[in-house]
Amino acid sequence: STGSGATLARQTSSSRTGSGRPFSKIWREGEKMAEYKPEAEPKAWADGVPVFCAHDAIVDVAKLVPNPKNPNQHPDNQIQLLGRIIRQAGWRQPITVSKRSGFIVKGHGRLAAALLEGMNEAPVDYQNYTTEAEEYADLVADNRIAELAETDNKLLADIFAEIDTGEIPMELTGYTEDEVEASSPRCQKPSTMA
Repeated sequence: STGSGATLARQTSSSRTGSGRPFSKIWREGEKMAEYKPEAEPKAWADGVPVFCAHDAIVDVAKLVPNPKNPNQHPDNQIQLLGRIIRQAGWRQPITVSKRSGFIVKGHGRLAAALLEGMNEAPVDYQNYTTEAEEYADLVADNRIAELAETDNKLLADIFAEIDTGEIPMELTGYTEDEVEASSPRCQKPSTMA
């Protein structure tokens, strides 16, 4: 594990992912995201940020209206992290807007992150809803269903072991280097059998 401000230098001709693609990048804790740019071909661009997700339009963020009844609250650290991920990895999910009400149904956090990063455009998916109840159900289910998921820590640790931090910054996963290190099997306490 590296401490804050420590340099992780990777200069090699092969990676743990087996790509064999040469790379020479220096990632610094807190600066990692500033240097990363995806190489995949985007479907579009939104204010200089690549858009990889399906969407109906690239829209001025000033025209997007959050649903005033959205019960989901996003802490500042979540919005900051999401903003850095979108800025560096591109848009992988659009903001969903109801054609019925004009309100955002999914993506309130993405809008807040875009605004925090000073982005002026975002990809939008316009969806039809028959009733207000149907729209509210989708609004609430969007976050609730994700909350019900359970993480398989062994599979998560396996994925982390496969990610080459010389190729991409670990922060793109939403986890810090310290959290990744803590999930490593060698850091786990052995379980005792009853």
